[in-house]
Amino acid sequence: MAITEFKRGEHPHGFVGLRVATTLGLTGKFCQAHYSYNDLSRERAWELAEAQYQAWREQAAAQRRESALHRRSKRAGPGWIAAGFRAALVRESSIRSGRRRMYFVPAFCISRWDTEADTRNKNRSKAFRFNVLRGNSLESAFEKAERYYSETRELTVQQQDLLRSRRPEPDVFVKMAISLGHQEYTIDVNSIRRRVGVPEL
Repeated sequence: MAITEFKRGEHPHGFVGLRVATTLGLTGKFCQAHYSYNDLSRERAWELAEAQYQAWREQAAAQRRESALHRRSKRAGPGWIAAGFRAALVRESSIRSGRRRMYFVPAFCISRWDTEADTRNKNRSKAFRFNVLRGNSLESAFEKAERYYSETRELTVQQQDLLRSRRPEPDVFVKMAISLGHQEYTIDVNSIRRRVGVPEL
């Protein structure tokens, strides 16, 4: 999405003024609008161009929000809740007695939204961890994650209700742990069971 200014002699057909152009998300529809300096003052042309730019930007963001909730990637795993929102087992480490120990913890991970102020970290995820043994429930972590996702994406009330209906059961994390074990990761499945509140076998 961009606003391009054409001065005299720069456009192949002699146009002088501003062009706003974008391709809208889900439909892939190419849209453009022109504001000629022959018909408008430069200030008025910029005012209209920027208004159109903002309108299309908001429309694109609305389409992205809708897409995030309803279009599931073919590679999405069992923890998928919405695009950029998933239940996951986060790999962490700690040092005990001078030795580094790797382990997994259950969490809800949300990718950064590109309208957030800190664009340097927009490709990183924010994790909402939980451990029922320490009084931090799955329900509480999901509520915090859902609120953060909804606020950063500016979801409607109906869209928030849809997200809440997708809160996963604790068994989802156990299945992911078993799957990681089959992939030859070192993981204590019973530890995950205890953390998410599922009885050990």
